[in-house]
Amino acid sequence: MRTNVLVVFLALFSQTVWADGNDTLMLVGKTPVTVSEFEYVYKKNNQYGAEDKKTFDEYLVLYENFKLKVVEAESLGLDTTENFRRELLGYRNQLKSSYLTDTQKFNEFVEEAYRRSLEDVEVSHILIQLAPNATAKDTLQAYQKALRAKKRLEKEPFDVVARSMSEDASVSRNGGYLGYITSMTTIYPFETAVYNQPIGVVSNPIRSQIGYHIVMVHNRRPAVGEIKVRHILKSVTPRMSESEKARVKQQIDSISDLLQRGADFEELAKSNSDDKQSAVNGGDLPWFGLGRMVPEFEKAAFALQNVGEVSNPVLSPFGWHIIKLEGKRMPEPEAKKKDIAVALYRDIRILEVRNSFVAKLKKDYDFEMNQKAADELKRVFEQNKTNDSICKLRCAALNDVLFSFAGNSVFQKDFAKTLSTKSEVNFENRLQDFVATQLIRYEDTQLERKYPDFGNLMREYHDGILFFELSKQEVWDKASNDTLGLKAYFANNQSKYKYESPRFKGYIVRCKDKKVAKPLQKILAKAHVDSIPSYVAHRINIDEKLVELEKGLWEKGENAVFDCVAFAKKKYKSDSKAEYPFVFLQGEMLEFPDDYRDVRGRLISDYQDFLDKEWVKRLRAKYPIRLFEDIKKTMQ
Repeated sequence: MRTNVLVVFLALFSQTVWADGNDTLMLVGKTPVTVSEFEYVYKKNNQYGAEDKKTFDEYLVLYENFKLKVVEAESLGLDTTENFRRELLGYRNQLKSSYLTDTQKFNEFVEEAYRRSLEDVEVSHILIQLAPNATAKDTLQAYQKALRAKKRLEKEPFDVVARSMSEDASVSRNGGYLGYITSMTTIYPFETAVYNQPIGVVSNPIRSQIGYHIVMVHNRRPAVGEIKVRHILKSVTPRMSESEKARVKQQIDSISDLLQRGADFEELAKSNSDDKQSAVNGGDLPWFGLGRMVPEFEKAAFALQNVGEVSNPVLSPFGWHIIKLEGKRMPEPEAKKKDIAVALYRDIRILEVRNSFVAKLKKDYDFEMNQKAADELKRVFEQNKTNDSICKLRCAALNDVLFSFAGNSVFQKDFAKTLSTKSEVNFENRLQDFVATQLIRYEDTQLERKYPDFGNLMREYHDGILFFELSKQEVWDKASNDTLGLKAYFANNQSKYKYESPRFKGYIVRCKDKKVAKPLQKILAKAHVDSIPSYVAHRINIDEKLVELEKGLWEKGENAVFDCVAFAKKKYKSDSKAEYPFVFLQGEMLEFPDDYRDVRGRLISDYQDFLDKEWVKRLRAKYPIRLFEDIKKTMQ
């Protein structure tokens, strides 16, 4: 119900020119409803293809009733409760994310990553590590080491130089060879360098957040996409002795022999694989692409050509694997782009999107940095950072304007509060992050003003939550829980609920033998229908269940036994095979329901409508509506 009230995100807006959006169309009590507010909801809910389109005047009445309830909720303070504020803030936080980013830049990264994903690149690299906040001296030393590595590559094989100079943890195992990679599987500067590097040419040093890289591209190929496999793992750990490793090798070879002789892969995985998580599902692994598994496993898996093909034992850092190919696929473009978009939020590229957005905000809001004030603050920070308390105290004493934007000034002491000598982030980076935070926070406060669609949706959320909460109290819950009210409404409107055809209300009584059935029918005919279960339980089914009851409300065609007894005019229905072969009916045929509970669902719905209409009458008396006809005429 709330979904229908609160959110419909996509709307077709007509090109009709209405009055100035800020003009007041009507007053609900003292609360104004502007032309733009009504225009938004009217066009949105009466868009082309809507199932229940309303005329202008019909929708105007509906919206008046809606706003009456919102105004009443506000007068009762429902918009000041903690639950309301938390729910509205939750909606706003979801909605604002698309406004507080550079959508164009983000989409450019998605498209770039998708284009790259269509090609796999075979590459080797040498890494010279460097901390993100490295000093100029450390940076120069790392760069010079990278140059020396490149110089050696003019005469020496890549793997030899890599094992000698690379600081990548895997180099001793792979000699710098990474195999084939695709987009979004490695850090962005490295990915960009690889996709831009010619085959067979050693690159210049490439800087990333982890250091300098020397790369060589060996080959390119169309993307292999994703595969699905099963595997059987026999673990090998570094602490194992050579004899233990040999024993594991014998085990995997034995399993391989069984598979070659036709044994069931899934059953062997369940009983033998050391990968317990996948073993319970017969060794089944999720779909994966390049860069998601260790290179040895990946290479062997992608080497399988035909579904059902099984690999020979393959050694990886985890142990020995046997792999069975289950499927291959190329992801659909739109699905792939969605996956890329999700991954981007965990990638360094999102920082570039943020920086681009901040650059636009600086331009829009005439941002100006007071470099003299920034230098002064940095100097005090650098001189005193060995003592965190003194540093914070002296920085906080500075009170010059640090930067300004959109008529707002941010002072040195404002930034000083965020400084900590214990942080590894350098002063300049911390300052830029502080600037970005201040600009984005300010932009957050301007969204309703800058973007009418955002303001409209937030008002829709605001009013919708209030409408829902008060309607729940005054109508929906009340109609369900007000037993006395339901009974009274039913008594006054019983004729509305006349059955289309008569219905039998009572019991189908099944008896084990005729001796029980005949006297019981005479007794029950004189008893009140509500006493039948108790009588049968305490007077008949004492030591043995001789009678079975089925309570119901049936019309012709709904119950075969009822139809037979009621309409075939058979007093008893005999069936020698049935446990309870003697059957009769005890109850009455009704043209109208005699109890409100028999039509409860429909009754609650009608009672809700009744309560709602009565409520609206009271609200219209409490909050008179003044409609400005001259404004209305410009809108029709």
